[in-house]
Amino acid sequence: MSEPFLIAKKLAYELVERRLSPLENELSKLLRRLTPEEKLEIIVQVMAKNVRAAAALATRGNLSVLQQASLLEKLLEGGQSNAIKHIVSEVFVHRMGAKAFLHVLHQKRRSLPAAVNLAAYYFLSAGKFDAQTRASLRALIDETKSIDIASNFMHVDIK
Repeated sequence: MSEPFLIAKKLAYELVERRLSPLENELSKLLRRLTPEEKLEIIVQVMAKNVRAAAALATRGNLSVLQQASLLEKLLEGGQSNAIKHIVSEVFVHRMGAKAFLHVLHQKRRSLPAAVNLAAYYFLSAGKFDAQTRASLRALIDETKSIDIASNFMHVDIK
């Protein structure tokens, strides 16, 4: 582990305890110097305790499209509606292209239908898109809603 990474982990811990602008600024600067894996680890660490701080770090962390896709996958796997709302609305709508966002959602739609449904809903409601993108997002919302409903029926014991 590199020294900047250890310092970043310490700052991340302090940031979730008390969100102060100087801590957030210092961690954002340090985050830009870390490797892609280290950046994601720090953001996920913060996201577990403070979603808004994690969204701010992800916005300011200069994440590549690949890193954003990895963060989106981790977010979907976590399945927390509050985290999905804030990260999608504050980060992905402004930083990630709709095609890349849709690509990740399509990959995860069968395994994580509820989380994909929420992410598509918040992405659609937070941005202005062309007609084709809007239609794709609406179709994805409808599809994942029906998958989620069907999976709930499969788990119900009928006596």
